[in-house]
Amino acid sequence: MEQRVETLVLPVEPKTVNVPKLDMNGSPWAAAAKLGRYLISGLDEQSRDDLMLAVLRVMSGTENDESEPEPSSVASTFAKRTKTRAHFLFADDIWYVTSMSAFPQSHCGLHYWLWTHDGNGRKAVGVYAFDLPTIVGALAVTTDCDIVDRVLSREKYRTAPIRQRFFALAAERWIVERNLAANRRYSMTHTASVFEDKLDFDDRHRKAAETSRFAARFSHVELDNSVDLDEFARLDREFDELSGKGWLPAIGSENAVRFRLCGRHHAIGVYSPTLKAIAIDPRAPRSGAHEMAHAYDFEHGQLSAQNAFRPILDRQSKTLAGMNLSDSRYRYLSTPTEVFARAYELHLLDTGRASSMTSASVAALCEADESAVPLAHNLPAINEYFDALGL
Repeated sequence: MEQRVETLVLPVEPKTVNVPKLDMNGSPWAAAAKLGRYLISGLDEQSRDDLMLAVLRVMSGTENDESEPEPSSVASTFAKRTKTRAHFLFADDIWYVTSMSAFPQSHCGLHYWLWTHDGNGRKAVGVYAFDLPTIVGALAVTTDCDIVDRVLSREKYRTAPIRQRFFALAAERWIVERNLAANRRYSMTHTASVFEDKLDFDDRHRKAAETSRFAARFSHVELDNSVDLDEFARLDREFDELSGKGWLPAIGSENAVRFRLCGRHHAIGVYSPTLKAIAIDPRAPRSGAHEMAHAYDFEHGQLSAQNAFRPILDRQSKTLAGMNLSDSRYRYLSTPTEVFARAYELHLLDTGRASSMTSASVAALCEADESAVPLAHNLPAINEYFDALGL
């Protein structure tokens, strides 16, 4: 079928830390339900109810509101076949029914049931039944109606080509989810203390921050008292020039930028996607482009976790696995958003856009960061990727 259903966007990220294992030998509907339970693990009861309406609209192809069928109707009877409260939407003579728990297999998908209708004999009534976890997981894997319908109806097609198509797509989705989970762990590693406002700024540093070009672009700017104001003024002018030329990623104005020591994090820069905040060690502003790349990554749907970036990520992860790194160092350096930020800085350097907010050169970055060396050997692919993004 050429017809497709629209993509379903979930309001929050999963609460469960680890992505469940994909069983390629199991049934497609079991895999979809497992993925769906993982994806909706962060939703509260009200959010789940809102999502019920969203999936009913997706599957019916309408913007209809929920409606309650007559108690004696076939759709109401379906509500008794599930362990949790059912939600209904009526469209084009079909009742769409969903709940948190699964319906009996014989009731799943679209069926037409003979039912007494208004005392005028029996009539075929269409009912399309599916549980929320399975529909969420199925739509996360594909929006191809043919595949989604087969998964929701739980047809036994273990050797059918459509089963192979589903699991090929599911394997791709699982990789994306693992990458997203790695980025989520990254976002929780930095304590909030580095992003908390200090109270002991002198007036000169406070005024320099408030009147800076950084402040014209971002929601909040802070300068530690240790910052050399002459050097900051030069960096401020350079930042404005670089931004105007498009030599830095355009990130959201809601971000806060703080120039303060980041020694506790053993880094010269830190980014928090949760707080939308960047901290740059004033002694080494060369981390600026790297941290802004993190912000750009998260603000654009975590590009680093998506399929387009995967050839670069997979090659880097494989190479890092062959280096003499501790487990924690490997996990950090192979985190998708870390690979993305390092690759972006290399892209800037290789295309002649070095500045105070980057290392001096590709060679300088490779000397300072061993993980940049294998990336530097992949610069043609990296340049092609970031050129396609317009960066």
